[in-house]
Amino acid sequence: MATAASPPAAASARASAIRSRAGRLSLPAALPADGRGDTATTYKELGLYSWKRRIEDAVIRVELSASNALEREEARRIKHEEVLQSRNLWDNPAKSHETLSALSDAIRAVDHLKDLLYKAEEAKLISQLAGMDVINGELFKQAYDISLDASEFLDRYQMYKLLKGPYDKEGACIIVTAGSEGFASEVGSLQRHWIS
Repeated sequence: MATAASPPAAASARASAIRSRAGRLSLPAALPADGRGDTATTYKELGLYSWKRRIEDAVIRVELSASNALEREEARRIKHEEVLQSRNLWDNPAKSHETLSALSDAIRAVDHLKDLLYKAEEAKLISQLAGMDVINGELFKQAYDISLDASEFLDRYQMYKLLKGPYDKEGACIIVTAGSEGFASEVGSLQRHWIS
């Protein structure tokens, strides 16, 4: 016949089981005698898990997108440098200015993409250390902020790549025009036909 565990021992066993399953950043919470957990601690653990998932998603996105973009920008930078080396800058100052401007944009993009990859690795390392109970919540929040900044920069970079043309440096404006041959005009003509 098995002996029943005392209530304090059972509560501590439940608490250690909950701690082993839950996020490792939270402080161990003592469970009340009736076995209910602290809802604030539970919400905190769920929030940290959500942050960890967002960090991992941002790191994966940066690793996939930024490495390819870095290769393209490096090739673009090398091409512009070769063009500048092959021509005399004083022959056509306007064309030289465009090439120098494109070169500076490529160099700036390469620097930002390298920084982005570094930040993604830093966030990934912090997230891995969080799983081993090595860091505190404040450092984990910093990794989350880094991942948000990395995602925002990647969004801006991709938008910049889409906005090639005369308005790419001054901003863009989307103009929606509707003609008389759209779906709404067909519905309107049918409604007018039924009313008459």
